[in-house]
Amino acid sequence: MGRRYSTMTITAPEVEEDPSRSNDNECPLVSPCTHSGIIPSDLALSLKSLVSDTSSFWTSGRVPHLSRVPSGRYFYRKFVSRSVPCVVSVGDGTFRRRKGAGRVPHMPAGLTVDDLIRVMGQDAKVTVDLTPDGRGDCVRNVEGRTGDVERMFLRPMEVTMTMGDFVQGMRTSEAAAVAGGAVDNRVSESKPFPVRRDGSGTKVPDALTLPSELDDDQSAVFYYSRQNDCVRKELPSLFATGLIPSNIPFAAEAFEDSDGSDSDGSDSDGPSTRPLAEPEAINLWVGGSRSVSAEHRDPYENIFYVCSGTKIFDLRPPSDVGFLREAEFTAGAFAFDRDAGGWHVVPDGENTVRWIDSSDCDNPEASCGTPSRHIRVKVRAGEMIYIPSLWFHRVSQTEETVGVNYWFDMVFDAKWCYYNFVGTVGALLHDNLKKRRQKEAEDETGAIETESHENIKKV
Repeated sequence: MGRRYSTMTITAPEVEEDPSRSNDNECPLVSPCTHSGIIPSDLALSLKSLVSDTSSFWTSGRVPHLSRVPSGRYFYRKFVSRSVPCVVSVGDGTFRRRKGAGRVPHMPAGLTVDDLIRVMGQDAKVTVDLTPDGRGDCVRNVEGRTGDVERMFLRPMEVTMTMGDFVQGMRTSEAAAVAGGAVDNRVSESKPFPVRRDGSGTKVPDALTLPSELDDDQSAVFYYSRQNDCVRKELPSLFATGLIPSNIPFAAEAFEDSDGSDSDGSDSDGPSTRPLAEPEAINLWVGGSRSVSAEHRDPYENIFYVCSGTKIFDLRPPSDVGFLREAEFTAGAFAFDRDAGGWHVVPDGENTVRWIDSSDCDNPEASCGTPSRHIRVKVRAGEMIYIPSLWFHRVSQTEETVGVNYWFDMVFDAKWCYYNFVGTVGALLHDNLKKRRQKEAEDETGAIETESHENIKKV
């Protein structure tokens, strides 16, 4: 598969935290909205308490910033075992040598898009994500069969092109965004996308006739965001250079140490001699300020390193699963045909994807069901962020940015059980709320009809 989607059904030395960076990692609470008059009051209070306890004892409203690369043991005890995110300054990109290890890995500090072209070549083939506004892999409005509006999970249009064409398209789109002023990263739903349901569109085209046909009116956003271990599987020439290391030593040591002890049951503070955990996937990300990864969660431990530019991560803890509207949506993909009116949607048939409806997440005034909060973190070039498994995150960038992330398998333990339980309770509450609102609407309609009939009788 070209993309990965999380479809699991809900049924060393002491490292100093740098207080000078705390302002980057703070953001105000999202406007609270409760339905204590609609859902049982005692359960509503319990959910409020969960949010309050999460803020007080777990997330504290900020993400720690480590001024030095930690040891695997420290990283495990302080962050992995507690499911707490953190930002690590890697400095010049060099890690300390682990006992018994070979060559010291070196992160690609300062790696830019132009560097990638020099290494890979202008004619190197890459598969790029194209969308009309930089927002794929999220739930959008599409035209329904009867003229109404439906919500559908839409993937980007995947197009194979040369590295040179990709960079040209990305920079053309970015220049248009700069010329147009500030970029609004919220999903715009002013007009539903047309759906081609005529059988001919069961596949998204593999390539455009000419990428330049999308450049004339800046109607496409180009983003390299493959999530299929693309560094090792699709970019062998880049991986062979050694610019992108095959592992992150301190993280791999921590994720191997799932129970916090060595294989013989000891718990010494000395360096571990056990084999390092291997990443499940290594992915390259290249995009501009118009590209956004919608809010989601992954069943992986995630280490994301920013080579150049700045990434913005909006985080929510797993306890928010009960407050976000994860649901099953029919799936489709963007496609482009200028002769047929430009951008449209090709449905996948009966396939569905479990996802969050970002319209609730992006709009603080939307009916969220409970108070919730984002923790905003800016990760700059030369820094990496640890996103624990099951943490919700939405990702954007302020400029042309190159990054690489490492996915490690998560441990399915008690936290997975609690996560499922909270998610199930939240789903029941949302269903209850929906039914109550439908009944209120029906009662209101009935009352209007009754009043109308009474008036007719009087006449």
